[in-house]
Amino acid sequence: IPMSATEEPVRLTLEEVHGGIDLVNDEGYIEKTKALVQGGKEPGEVMVSATFGLKPLNATADIDITNPIDVGRFLPPKVATSAGRFLSGKLSVGGDVYDGFELKDFDLALGRTPKERAIRIFDGRVFAKDEFDHIELQKLHFEAGRSHAVIDGAIDYVKDEFVYKNLAIEGDYPDLSVWLQRFGLPPIALSMGGGPGGGQIILNGPITNPTINAKATLAGVPCLDKVRIDDSTFHDGILDARFSSSGLGGSLRGTARLDVSGPVPVILKLSLDGQNLEASRLCGLAGLAKGTIESAQIEIGRTPIVKSRTALEWIPFVKAHISAPKLTVGKETYSNLAVCVNHAGDDKLCRPWAGRLDYDDLADCEDAKKRGGFCIVAAATRDAGGKLAATIADVPRQTAAPHSF
Repeated sequence: IPMSATEEPVRLTLEEVHGGIDLVNDEGYIEKTKALVQGGKEPGEVMVSATFGLKPLNATADIDITNPIDVGRFLPPKVATSAGRFLSGKLSVGGDVYDGFELKDFDLALGRTPKERAIRIFDGRVFAKDEFDHIELQKLHFEAGRSHAVIDGAIDYVKDEFVYKNLAIEGDYPDLSVWLQRFGLPPIALSMGGGPGGGQIILNGPITNPTINAKATLAGVPCLDKVRIDDSTFHDGILDARFSSSGLGGSLRGTARLDVSGPVPVILKLSLDGQNLEASRLCGLAGLAKGTIESAQIEIGRTPIVKSRTALEWIPFVKAHISAPKLTVGKETYSNLAVCVNHAGDDKLCRPWAGRLDYDDLADCEDAKKRGGFCIVAAATRDAGGKLAATIADVPRQTAAPHSF
């Protein structure tokens, strides 16, 4: 069976064969025999026993991998190094490649060393027909550490490539962060699941560029704890997602569109809508602020995700309006707090008292928003007496046009 278009298949050499052929009934058998990979030139040892028919050609075989086989050349490099390249376990195969061929009673594992079983696939059934142009994965069980899932669906060979056909993966991943770090990815969450049915991922389209739909609940997300992925689609390097969270006490909903096709991920659009959020649960404000943020609308426009960018450098890409009827910061309590960041309606929403502005403050604020700077407008009433109002504009320096003489 060709496992790769560019790599030679695993070739087994039988040390010695004990069996027989019945030419009257066109059938035969092979007793349990040791087989070596490439005649012993590569790691791997297999015990094989089989029965077969000659007309039509068919076979049933039991395979037990007694010394793990190196299959790294058939795997994506990241999988081979992070999950493992050594295949061990056992399986039974039977049928013929035209009418139907099945893999059953299997328990296979991958590991980074011959003794490790980091990822395990067992139970279920794989059925193929039409010379492997149609492959069904029927209730395969998958385990990796404490994570487990069930895989069910089909893969077809269409126009010179393999295509997913509603391949569903449902499971729970309590040690998600361990596997993210193992694959060199940031541990954005400690675990992933989806309640009683677990998290669900559905794949369609070419294996090399599938459309991925996912629904799940992430736990241990920094600043938010639990985040529900209500719906998400990934295709051609573009991720679209709808998500929600109650980790801040009230309700938080959002949508995101990201381009992760290049070396640096790009936020195409990120929108957040929060209602009745507890200020004490916000990142960095624990013990410093308390009260309820009645409303928070935040939007981030197109920008690359630069890890070295400071919080101040993010502000030009943010548009926000935040309001709180009463908020305590330190020992001071404020009422009717309103904050606008690069907001088109900041004069109406966040500037109730404009009498103390200089003549050019409003112009600077608008200029900053148009030219890649930022403008923050805030207002509040201090419960102990007095009012607070601020307009902070960061206007980019204007380069003088060259003169000609």
